[in-house]
Amino acid sequence: MRAAINRLPLPLREVLAMRLQSELSYAEIAAVLQLPLSTVRSRLHEAIRRLRRDLVAEDES
Repeated sequence: MRAAINRLPLPLREVLAMRLQSELSYAEIAAVLQLPLSTVRSRLHEAIRRLRRDLVAEDES
C-alpha cells in the first residue's frame, strides 16, 4: 500500500495525506492549499482511483 501511495503524483499524495492522516475535511484542505473545493474533491477521487487500480494490479501479479 505504501509503495502505491508513493507512486502517486505529489498533488494527489498531498490531499490524500491531509484527508487520511490529518483527518481534515475537504473544506479545510481547500483552505490550507488555497484550492477550489472541486479541485480537492477531484484530486482525492483520482488518488483513490489510482490506488485501487494499482492494488488490484499487484494482487493479480
